[in-house]
Formats: sequence, structure tokens, C-alpha cells
Amino acid sequence: TFVNTFGFAADKYSGIVTGNGDDAYFLYFGGNQTSGTLSDIYGVVDQDGTGMPWEYLDGRAVRNPGIFHPNTTWTASEWTITLGTESGGTNPGVHILVGETENGLAQTISIYPNPSNGEFNVVVPEGTWIMSVYAVSGQLMYREKIEGSTSFNAGIPSGLYLMKFENGNSQYSTRILVK
Repeated sequence: TFVNTFGFAADKYSGIVTGNGDDAYFLYFGGNQTSGTLSDIYGVVDQDGTGMPWEYLDGRAVRNPGIFHPNTTWTASEWTITLGTESGGTNPGVHILVGETENGLAQTISIYPNPSNGEFNVVVPEGTWIMSVYAVSGQLMYREKIEGSTSFNAGIPSGLYLMKFENGNSQYSTRILVK
């Protein structure tokens, strides 16, 4: 749970953020932009994002796997920005991972819904994949060999988890949330 991971209760567990694709976003701890401490940032303060690296008009921005610490300076290499015309579009609750194999062919993995009550649907490219789910502490919570399309319920408690897919030399990872 959040409390077990961070040692304190979250002041908000879910919410909706809206923007027009060129906005910056800021997370403050202990207050707002006036009274709190800046903890994390997407974009640059007081700068219109039109034409900037963080613009995601008709798309989405996803923090890259392996980035687990907040950053108060915009760092483009921490993010993957997918435009609505690319694979997956902007379907809410559907996480799509796009990677490359050693021969350069694009591969796609879909996970939905995310967040979920624990039941997830997964679609992987051709072949046999090892799907693993890890707690934020690094503890392996679930592992299964999968092919094609499958549904699974790992029977894990509510929380944030790292989901990893492996097939030979290809590896993909993302975060899933169990409500």
C-alpha cells in the first residue's frame, strides 16, 4: 500500500487532470504552488508548451519505466510522448508499450483496464512471453508464461506494481495499479 511504501498516508488517491496538450504539470508536497514544496514537474513553469518537447496534443505522456524518483527539473528522457495518431491512440485505461526487437520490427503489448480491480487483459506479440508482476519493494508477486491474448487476476492487494514482459532479448516494463 501507499502507507507501507512511503510511510505516510496519501492526501489524494485518484483524480482527473485535464489539459490541452501543451500544458505543464506540477506536483507539490505539503500545500499548493504558494505554500507547498515542488516535488515533481512535467514541462517548464510559466512557459507555453506549444512546439516544446513536452507537447502532447491529441496524445499522452507516460513516465518511462525505471524512473521511480520525482524530478523538479523537466527532463525529456524520462518521458515517452505518444501522439493520438500512433499505435494505441488515447484510449483511457489502456496502456500500450511499443519497443523494438533486434531486427527493428516494432512490437506492441497492451494492458487494460489500468487501473483495475485486479483483473487485467494482456495482448502480446507473437511468441511466448514471461509476464511478471513486482511490488515496488522488488518482491515478485506473480509470474506466468503467456501467448497472444489473455486475462489474469494475480490475486494481489491494492497498490502500484511493476509489470515486466520478457521474450528472448526483448524486455518491456510498465506500471499497473490495482484498486
